[in-house]
Amino acid sequence: MCDLIERVVVANQCQDDITIIAKNSTELISGTDFPERVDLLVTETFDAALFGEHVIPSLIHAWENILHPETGKVIPERATVYVCAIESEKLRLQNRFVYPGIQNLNFNHINIVCNTSQFLEEPYSTENLHNLSGHLKFLSEPIPLTTVNFNDVQMLKRLDKGVNFDMEIPIKLSGRLDALAVWFDLHLIQDITLTTNPSTPNCWEQAIFPVIPHNSPSCNADEKGSIIQKQGDKIQAVFSLNQNSLHLQSWMKIETGKPRIPQENHGHCSNEEAEKVFYLDRDEVFLLNNLHWNRLQCRVLEQIKAHHPKKDLSLLDFSTSFSPISLQMGCHGYPNGTVIMKSEFHDLYQTLQRSNDLSQLSFDLLDTDTDTWHGLARKHDVILCNPVELCGALRQQIFEDLEILKLTCLETTGKIIPGIIRVNAMCIESESLMSDSAVLGDDVTLGFRIAEFINMYQSTLHVDVDLTSLDHVRLTDPFQLFTIDLNEKLDDGPSSFLDMKRSVNVVATDTGHVTAVIYWFEFVLCDGITISTLESVLPWRQAAVMMKSCDIDLVCGQQIKVTGTLKNSCLGISVDCELSEGS
Repeated sequence: MCDLIERVVVANQCQDDITIIAKNSTELISGTDFPERVDLLVTETFDAALFGEHVIPSLIHAWENILHPETGKVIPERATVYVCAIESEKLRLQNRFVYPGIQNLNFNHINIVCNTSQFLEEPYSTENLHNLSGHLKFLSEPIPLTTVNFNDVQMLKRLDKGVNFDMEIPIKLSGRLDALAVWFDLHLIQDITLTTNPSTPNCWEQAIFPVIPHNSPSCNADEKGSIIQKQGDKIQAVFSLNQNSLHLQSWMKIETGKPRIPQENHGHCSNEEAEKVFYLDRDEVFLLNNLHWNRLQCRVLEQIKAHHPKKDLSLLDFSTSFSPISLQMGCHGYPNGTVIMKSEFHDLYQTLQRSNDLSQLSFDLLDTDTDTWHGLARKHDVILCNPVELCGALRQQIFEDLEILKLTCLETTGKIIPGIIRVNAMCIESESLMSDSAVLGDDVTLGFRIAEFINMYQSTLHVDVDLTSLDHVRLTDPFQLFTIDLNEKLDDGPSSFLDMKRSVNVVATDTGHVTAVIYWFEFVLCDGITISTLESVLPWRQAAVMMKSCDIDLVCGQQIKVTGTLKNSCLGISVDCELSEGS
């Protein structure tokens, strides 16, 4: 990073005025690294919840070792942190499993929640609420939590020792409480303020503290366990600042005319038979909540079983995420097989098996993080897999892993599901996508030459793209880049999906600059059942390959060549516009 900054300084002819010191600020020593204490310190050591980048101890060190005690000044001068109660279906489905069960499987007394805020290591997640897909409602006004004066070293020292912030949040709109969102204002100097408020577009995400409901009548929960808030209610929350992070310590719902009942911010059951709580990643919870995807998987397995009415089939579930599909189908023609998933999910799987009285099933549980499954000798009739991460990109080494499983443990008449994967793509222009990936010229950096240097490190792959909400212009119609047959029969040699290259001629349908080629997948699960990761009812987002070249400008009717490569389960895409214009 220091090498990059030095090149920027030289390119802007500032080397006589700016000195680069290759140290953390907490390692600087006045009189050694610079001749004397300084009068001004400018910092942007902030995360989405303000404190997470160690700004407090860093500034304490600066006041004690770098800044002049009488004339020193920090910019920004102050910061005000706000908390707002929000309702969001997407966040709810990421926070906890909301159903009492799924097809053929009961989840009674099993509470599945996201691990965000449950442990000190990850007290909150982050979201750009301005661009969040789906329904979003602000149930309260933003309520100030605290104001920090970065020029008051005694205040900084008190905060560094740890402190609790008690607050009440009045509810202005009735709804379901899913999370408390946190953002802040940076008061730079006098009347100049920057904000991370999501009401307007900006480069900041907000900190999201999930509010996990509790199985108690006092929560006034609906049939899916959501916390119902009515206009006039209040939330009493306690946040703590410790270990340089903001934590939601506890919360309490206060209904008008009713007694206060405190709630800790973790899963809890007040019934006689206590629930067992399991923690999954947010994406794991989100996928488990998608009943549409689960029903489709069950339908496919039922259809395959219908072709073998007198035979019990063996299933290998290679989803790797938490997947209960083998338990769901165990009494419906698939009584044995293998499940490959992270070892941290095994306890939940076995608990579901016991609570649903499925001890007669015979499934081997293997860990994705070990190589034990590479030597599987057991043959299976069906291999079920999920080849695409929820972020929209292919799973790492998925095709190489499937090749091993196909050769070692799939019956000669067996099937991999999905059998066919189609890669669909489209050329788009999107300034917002480009601004998330690169510095857009020198104008945005006050004329200083920075873009040409920092953009050398621009990432080619951009994941977690939501095409339905992305501000973009379609420059081509969707086109098919690859068709991958996971069940292809070859006499010898490796499967073709391990190394593929294909070019497609595409006609521009609009005039513009190609920012990226966005892509998604179609899965042919079986005859008559095909799904697309572009469908809004499914949990996937899309991915985009950014075009670093600055000269891919299209004219409507122009023909271009898009080339895709697929190797090591990595997808590459390039665009060649040196073709003739259409008539």
